[in-house]
Amino acid sequence: MRSYGIIEAGTGEVRGLRLRCGAARWSLEHFASANISSEIPLSESLTTVYTELDAGRCDFIAVTGNLTGAGCFELYMPRLKIPELAAALEFELPRYLPGGADGVLWCYRVLNFTDKAAAKLRVRVFFTRQAEWERFANELERSGIKADAFIYPFMAVDPELAELPVYLPETDAKFYFSARGQDGLRYMEPVASCADPAAMSEALSKTLGCPSDMEPKSAESCLAGLLTAKYVSGSHYRGRGNRSQPPLPAAMYPQRCRLLKGLTLISGIAALVGIGLWLGAEWRDLHGRCSALQLEITAAKHQLDSEKNFLQQNAAKSKAVSKVLASLPNRAAVLQLLCYLAPRLPKDIAMSSYNMQGNRAFLTMKCASDPENALAQIGDSARYTVENLRKNRNQDGSYYIYLVLNIND
Repeated sequence: MRSYGIIEAGTGEVRGLRLRCGAARWSLEHFASANISSEIPLSESLTTVYTELDAGRCDFIAVTGNLTGAGCFELYMPRLKIPELAAALEFELPRYLPGGADGVLWCYRVLNFTDKAAAKLRVRVFFTRQAEWERFANELERSGIKADAFIYPFMAVDPELAELPVYLPETDAKFYFSARGQDGLRYMEPVASCADPAAMSEALSKTLGCPSDMEPKSAESCLAGLLTAKYVSGSHYRGRGNRSQPPLPAAMYPQRCRLLKGLTLISGIAALVGIGLWLGAEWRDLHGRCSALQLEITAAKHQLDSEKNFLQQNAAKSKAVSKVLASLPNRAAVLQLLCYLAPRLPKDIAMSSYNMQGNRAFLTMKCASDPENALAQIGDSARYTVENLRKNRNQDGSYYIYLVLNIND
């Protein structure tokens, strides 16, 4: 159940209601009032009623009341979008306001905004002098009370009182809001033209469903407050077509759930900090892995460059060996023999010729020094036996070696 605090600044008195709205009925939790006089200003009376009601506990707080020279009227407007409607109303207002629209504060409410079948919009306009509103707003601000909105009582009429004329003597004792005429609009009419103002108030009280625990006199004087409570608790107040309240001073708006909002803000900041730290850790980890990967890539590149250089350096040797092997009939036997001789011959020996005839290999080699000791190791294999070995010494001290080997399969 939601609770509503309604504070009404009437003529000579401030009245306050704290109401609770249930599923189908209203209950009065508290009623308070304070006089206004030359010794007791409006701001002080507002503070007294607000404090006695403990209105700060309410889910919604509305201020209502009478303003000198304030009033309402209705008119039809083309079905426009909200921004366009405001501009069109500003153009039309001078035709409806006594004395023109200069220095006038106004706001509006579209009563049939959700009726898509309606060809035109039924608009109700509230107006008052800017100077009068500023005087009233200053009194509200000086009082120190908090409120969500100011609602002029006649702006709250409909849909709750759709077929009734509305007379609120505490708001405007000289005029009442007539029932809808043949054109479907309400008009502010002089009370003198009304047959029975008391009957209107009684019918209004029954229609609003005043709480049973409210005294009749209090109910009669609080009709504007009850009407306002019914209005702000319904869906029409929250609709898109509602622009029915002038702005209150910024300091008046309640700061509800400040602790919860503060905790939410702190939690949000902590979450952002946590996300930032997590992202930082992830970035550092990713940066480390990227650095390690870059080092591995660099090492692999160096290895590939080294292999490439080795292949380039040995390309000529490989080409020469390939040509030699291509000219030989038995490549496998030649390779095996070369592998056998390579570790047994001195490093300064060079092969001059090589020939294979069947299972016999004829080799001619040149050595810079006497190869006697090295040649002794050639015949130490069962596969290769020395058939003939001769050496001739040259004048420069080098030797020619003539070797015939038998290859034993």
